[in-house]
Amino acid sequence: KSRSPRTTKSRSHGFTHAQDMAPSGMLRGVVKQVLSGDTIVIMGLDSSRGPPPEKQLTLANLQAPRLSNRNNPVEQPFAWASRESLRAQLIGKEVSFSIDYANTAARQFGTVITNDGQSVALAIVAAGWARVQAPKPADGAPTASASPALEQLKEAEAAAKEHGLGQWTSEEGAATRSTRIVDYAPDVAALLKEFKGQRVSAVVEHVNSASSYRLTLLPGFQSISMMLVGVMTPVVKRDHATGTEEAAPLAREAKFFAESRVMHRTVRVVLEGIDKSGNLVGSVLHVVNEINMGAELLKVGLGKV
Repeated sequence: KSRSPRTTKSRSHGFTHAQDMAPSGMLRGVVKQVLSGDTIVIMGLDSSRGPPPEKQLTLANLQAPRLSNRNNPVEQPFAWASRESLRAQLIGKEVSFSIDYANTAARQFGTVITNDGQSVALAIVAAGWARVQAPKPADGAPTASASPALEQLKEAEAAAKEHGLGQWTSEEGAATRSTRIVDYAPDVAALLKEFKGQRVSAVVEHVNSASSYRLTLLPGFQSISMMLVGVMTPVVKRDHATGTEEAAPLAREAKFFAESRVMHRTVRVVLEGIDKSGNLVGSVLHVVNEINMGAELLKVGLGKV
């Protein structure tokens, strides 16, 4: 039976050093977000002194299809399936990781290893959800053009192509069917009329504050903002002109409490109404035992009615 890597008590910028199955020099953390099929956000393990540090990391030597967003609504085929495959594998899980190089835009690329010692990049490529892309000199990668890891990725990609896996499928119309059309400005009144009081499956895309969420409703891919019904939580105010932030007491702790439980998780939402700002109001239920996030925030003293 595989053992999870032991960790030392030493820290590197808030992250724990890994031992045992992880290669020497790697750090330990928990996957907080899966931004796409090749990019994740890892946070430190120790939250005893407040929200731990975070690091955004793109898997080295590969590229997944690009998801759409509000500013760029055109999505590449298989982008959602690629991201969902990685999200199912990693969200909320402890991993070992290393930063291998960074480009001039300060984007960091690295290696991520699961608890059973498997390369995440290799698994994604082998399943056909990302293509191998050797780093460009501008990316700041080591000058050696070939490495055992890169060659292993190329072999896995060739096998995935041969067997028609993931984005390499030869099935007619698969690319079109796999491309989401996301509604970034849905008719909230119509959504409320259709779904009020029902449990609707959704993915939490962003936690604005402990009581404010951006969600993607499934299976229709409507992108909505929703406030928790009957719960007020402290917030972090940001001055966009200066980039400074002012946090109310316990605001960061409340946001972290919500993020660590539902960020990029599949949840159930119950739509109840629309507030004065035109945002939907409702409940977020964690899929495990349908724990109500609003009730949990009130229970631990991070919110008030």
